[in-house]
Amino acid sequence: MKQAISGVTLGIAVFIVAHTTGASEPNNEASVKQDLLSFGQQIQQKGTDFSAIWPGFWPLEQAFIVVNESQQTLVYTPANAPLVDDYTGEALANNFYYYPTLLPGLDDFKYEIDFALPDDQLATAINITDGGEIEDISTLIHEAFHGYQRRSFTKRNEVNFLPPEALESIEARALLALQYELARRVLTTQEPELIDDWLQLRAIIADKVPAVAAYLAYMEQIEGTAQWVGMTATQQTQEAFVESFDKLFTSFTSNMNRPLDVRTSAYVTGATLLSVIEAQSSNRDWQQQIEQGVTPLELAHELFAIEAANEQLPTLLEQYDYPSFVAAIEADATGIASVADVEQTHPYLLDIHVKVSPEEVAKTGLPMKFNAGNAGFHELEKSLLLLPDPHSFQITSEQSLVDIRTLPVRIDMREIAEGGVRISVWSREPWLEIQGLRSFDKAQKLEIFFGDSSVVTHAAWQLDNASTAEHVVLRLK
Repeated sequence: MKQAISGVTLGIAVFIVAHTTGASEPNNEASVKQDLLSFGQQIQQKGTDFSAIWPGFWPLEQAFIVVNESQQTLVYTPANAPLVDDYTGEALANNFYYYPTLLPGLDDFKYEIDFALPDDQLATAINITDGGEIEDISTLIHEAFHGYQRRSFTKRNEVNFLPPEALESIEARALLALQYELARRVLTTQEPELIDDWLQLRAIIADKVPAVAAYLAYMEQIEGTAQWVGMTATQQTQEAFVESFDKLFTSFTSNMNRPLDVRTSAYVTGATLLSVIEAQSSNRDWQQQIEQGVTPLELAHELFAIEAANEQLPTLLEQYDYPSFVAAIEADATGIASVADVEQTHPYLLDIHVKVSPEEVAKTGLPMKFNAGNAGFHELEKSLLLLPDPHSFQITSEQSLVDIRTLPVRIDMREIAEGGVRISVWSREPWLEIQGLRSFDKAQKLEIFFGDSSVVTHAAWQLDNASTAEHVVLRLK
């Protein structure tokens, strides 16, 4: 039963989900199966190449999952195929299984890391368009490498938070933008003198703004290595490799005004560092060092015998037209999105307190994922994220699911140890008639639908007594 209340749909009762498969003709379904199989076989046949990129990564019988736009699913698994509603996937070829719908636990996010399959298998899943592109394979390998990092990388140098105020200095942001440009030139030319200048500038930055430099270096160790592995997996020539980097440089901003800008730049600079290290190293020992906590920048500094020489900074700044980078930083109006900015245009607030077990978080991580959209995300302080315009955000805990689409979201994870995550969602329109929500039986299933978003819980829930039409507070047990 679904009841419309002030633009918000509520439903409480026995709920039956009907899976749909797109109602295709038999011939169309056969074509879909063949397209999925062909794309999956491309991936499986390149397994030896993927394994050679990084020792220990991508076993020859690595499971993976491919989902198309209609949510039809292909699973490659050398062990037992998963069961879906007592239905075993249709075997299309050796170790390939087709399902007409999503596996339980998958959704329409671009990817899923370490998705659990039978026999303790972990698979990376990707959603593809138009039958699959080479970029989808790169994404699959990139995200699968993040799963490998979880199991194999030492977190000795973990620096995963950069306070926004660390970038208040125009000099710091201009130096970061300059080194980003030098990285682009290094990748294109591989000139030894240019490499030395870039690495020397990075050493000076580490001396001048150590907190910013440490954050960038750590992100290069995580995102940069995954980016390099993903690109290496699909670009078989140096020309194609450089061309794919050109797309990256144009995709990310060069004006380092936000921590997010520093983070995304690490995809490029980290992969560039690995490209340089790979070209200059005679063995793969450097990969083991990275797994043990050494950053790509530390390896490059050692390889090229670079130390911070601040007296060289004026020469470097003059040689590479530093004033132009300062001017670009000053002219860029991009800043940190604030809650106040969101509240000006979205006056209605829904606060959802979701109970999360600290034991679950410690064992498997927070059951949260999001696609931040073009506006990105902002870590206002450690464990406090703001997504100004996300494509999607989702958190699942026991019997509750919060699924937000295209609405500003703040995720407060600062009190996980006390058993909760607070999710704040803003809207331009009122959420619902509070009296209507108060009348529901709190022991029964709650469903709230607003636009493409929803809150669904089978667990006991509570409406805060102070809730108003402007500010609704829900607690999900």
